[in-house]
Amino acid sequence: MSEKPHILDEQIIAFVCGAMSREERATLASRMVDDAELASRVEAVRRTLAPLEAWRAPEPAPGAVDAIMERVGRTTPLTYVAETSKLAPVSAEGESGVRRSRFTLAQFFAVAASIAILLSVLFPTIRRVDDSRLQTACLSGMKNLGAGVMNYAAAYDGAMPRVHMAQPANWLSNPQREHYAPAIRLRFVAPRDLFCPSTGTAVDDETVRKNLEAFFQRTDVRFYTIQHPAGGPTRLGVQFRRMPIAGDENPMFPQGAIAPDADDTLNSPAHRGHGQNVLFSDGSASFLRSPQLPDADNIWRAENTNTYQGTETPVSATDSFLIP
Repeated sequence: MSEKPHILDEQIIAFVCGAMSREERATLASRMVDDAELASRVEAVRRTLAPLEAWRAPEPAPGAVDAIMERVGRTTPLTYVAETSKLAPVSAEGESGVRRSRFTLAQFFAVAASIAILLSVLFPTIRRVDDSRLQTACLSGMKNLGAGVMNYAAAYDGAMPRVHMAQPANWLSNPQREHYAPAIRLRFVAPRDLFCPSTGTAVDDETVRKNLEAFFQRTDVRFYTIQHPAGGPTRLGVQFRRMPIAGDENPMFPQGAIAPDADDTLNSPAHRGHGQNVLFSDGSASFLRSPQLPDADNIWRAENTNTYQGTETPVSATDSFLIP
């Protein structure tokens, strides 16, 4: 049986406000009968919007509508703003004739509360749209990285870009992204494709190419992690399986240290912990909601390893281990 589609917050708001068609309302109402979580979400939105439903504008004074319409007919918007913004002349009795607002204090607070309620409902949606935009931009950059790596491999007999590093190659203090240096110098890969754009960092590719070592050491950039060079495919032409070769930040090793509360369920912090973009050895990239692959391999960990010093390596050729 196919899984029922997820109901968005926008749909719930439309349901509560009566902005759905009769068929859509009937469908969602039937879903609520068997879905307690959905029913709870609908009730939460209904309680939030209740003050809007309860507020009623006061009845206008007799003749007020006609007077307003008559004035609108002979007043331009600019004239109206000018007249209502200045003080009225002092009366003959010497009392100030300051023009007063048509709103009462209670009405003002009612409108302010209504705006606050609407913003509280809309802000999560706006934030979700922004998260989705950054997630898509990040995925696009990772696909560019994948295309560059595949082109490099095609030019070098299937070899992945690698550089020799002095031993012991402690990956906590020696960034493994340096392995992409040959692909960057030969212009297969652009420096900007090595990090998530959600960091807001902008780099000039040509300037970076002149000093790659300094670029790789920067701590203000959310660099992608890469597959530990001791494991995974070293030649993309030899496809023993589709494996992760790069991904968003590894949540287990923030800022060059080991996270004290790291566990197998942690997602990358690059996208508010909702998941991570991952680049695979066939050049494809996708957003994963969990770091666990279908074969139970965790992309952040070396298999059967719980403590780290920075010298750990994958335990097998099929062990995904994305490191800083």
